[in-house]
Amino acid sequence: MIAFLTDFGLRDPYVGIVKGVIHSIAPNTHLIDISHDISPGNIREASIMLKMSYKYFPRGTVFLAVVDPGVGSKRRGLACKIGHWFFVGPDNGLFSHVIREVGACECHEITNNSLLLNDVSSTFHARDVFGPVAAHLENGIPLDQVGPKADDFIRLDIKDAFFSGENITGEIVYFDRFGNAITNIDSKLMERLGAKALQIKLKDHDLPLVTCYEMGKDLLAFGIIGSHGYLEISSYLESAQMLLGLETGDQVVVGPISFS
Repeated sequence: MIAFLTDFGLRDPYVGIVKGVIHSIAPNTHLIDISHDISPGNIREASIMLKMSYKYFPRGTVFLAVVDPGVGSKRRGLACKIGHWFFVGPDNGLFSHVIREVGACECHEITNNSLLLNDVSSTFHARDVFGPVAAHLENGIPLDQVGPKADDFIRLDIKDAFFSGENITGEIVYFDRFGNAITNIDSKLMERLGAKALQIKLKDHDLPLVTCYEMGKDLLAFGIIGSHGYLEISSYLESAQMLLGLETGDQVVVGPISFS
């Protein structure tokens, strides 16, 4: 199985072309699209989406992830085994969130030209480099045939939520298509606050915490633990992002209702 993630969108033929290349090399593979709607060039967003997704795929799945503003430059291509899964893409931090969560990883620089298409363009490495390497891995070639080990790969600077007294301080890291603002405050961290009634401070707003979207239908906005285990700021049938004027990096504080 190959799982495919890009910022290509679906208007142009790029996604289909890469799939054609993959099936030419590994005709029996099963291709699954994670998303092709990553904000153009947004490496951090793609890294977060990979973290949300990988654990729900079978062991041995090859993740082909291409969000590559440095295409054609001296940035390297990587093929990695992270835990029980494989990842192929540019060396620009795309795999940072997965590596941080899983821990065990082995990365190799893509240097074996025999695995690539004959004419490698400077603008479409998904077609000419990463797609073919993903297909060859799916066909069973050993990881070390891709090229030499690369232990000095690029890692994104990932910020953690933290305790300050009785409060947890975090930030917005991602928006989904519904306008829900996903934070870096996970449910396990919030459990350390105990059974106290909690509220969320965000900009000039004090928001309650609810357990399902329906409970927030009469509220401007609210906090909820999303399906990936992180606190989200949401609005019932509205975009919290637009309604509250939220941006990535906005500070979010959670604490007992009495906190100031």
